[in-house]
Amino acid sequence: MLSNDQLYVLSCLRSSLREDDAPDDTIAISELSVIDIILRNGILLTVYNHLSPSIKEELKLKYNMAMKQSITQDYEGKLVVRRMREEGITCIGLKGWELRNLYPEFTMRQMSDIDLLLAPYDFSRVRAIMTDLGFSSGEKESPSKNDTFRKNTVSVETHKRLTESPNPAIGAWEEGLLERADGVQLSKEDFYTHHMIHMHHDFGNGSLGLRRIADTWLLQKVEMDKRTVSATLAELGLSVFNDRMVQLSKACLGDVPMDEKSDYLLEHACKYGIFGTEKSYKTARVVVRGEIGKGRLAALKDAVLPPYNNMKVMYPELEKHPVLLPYYWSKRLIGKSHKLKKNVKKMDYSIVTEESYQEMQMFLSAGGYNA
Repeated sequence: MLSNDQLYVLSCLRSSLREDDAPDDTIAISELSVIDIILRNGILLTVYNHLSPSIKEELKLKYNMAMKQSITQDYEGKLVVRRMREEGITCIGLKGWELRNLYPEFTMRQMSDIDLLLAPYDFSRVRAIMTDLGFSSGEKESPSKNDTFRKNTVSVETHKRLTESPNPAIGAWEEGLLERADGVQLSKEDFYTHHMIHMHHDFGNGSLGLRRIADTWLLQKVEMDKRTVSATLAELGLSVFNDRMVQLSKACLGDVPMDEKSDYLLEHACKYGIFGTEKSYKTARVVVRGEIGKGRLAALKDAVLPPYNNMKVMYPELEKHPVLLPYYWSKRLIGKSHKLKKNVKKMDYSIVTEESYQEMQMFLSAGGYNA
């Protein structure tokens, strides 16, 4: 059952994205709770103009700071995109950078960073370009799917690939991505598919958030070949998850009645927000692994020595030369030796309780999560 504060925030979100709605100002609310829900869900810029005068006044400074960051992101992001393309590098916007164009105003879609897919990917060349534009980064290329560059409040993630999923079907889908794109944007079908892949990944880590629900609702308005999307999602095992998220978005922002599962998911989204919490993350991981009270030794092993399929994603050379696995494990062990204490704490799942475990099971089931 949604609280009055959650209902009020949802009413303001509907008003921000629908011309035919006005926020319900008759709901008795706790302003501090409403503010917490808004900030936790990353929708301050989306709902601000539809909030009550007193809440707007309380959030005015944060709003101005967020608006400044959004405008700065737009300016710096466009410079990066233009420069990459001038240098002959294919540069395609991902996630929030493209989703913002679906909102009534681009600044209404908050972003924590700018995600760009680059091809061909040469770290030295990319780093030189970003440094010339005033961004800083580490000296070495990250083994993950992207490298991060920062300039004041703007963070740009340059992607060499879209996912780190060991799922071979997702790998096969990603292989033909650039051939299906026009060099500037992903096809609408691939953009939607990636949105669901990314959303499913974060969902499996215990987070949902109102912003992702709004994104999903707005994406339903985009003209695309839905039969192709449906077939692709079926191949990836994401059909049920997609159906549940679409149902949820339409129940929240459209005219579809709210069912029990959507109500439960919405309550979780409001409570835990766009990035979840440490406990929701760890609880989700424990549920997915089927373990409770993960010990510190096992936690250390996971932190330093990931499973082979995950290592293949981080170190593609293993695909051709699997005998190098011990080498890359030792490389990680040496490289992370000074961070082991932090990693053990990060991977310690002993805070997960039986109650939170059962709640997370219900959340993942309600969303049609497919591990």
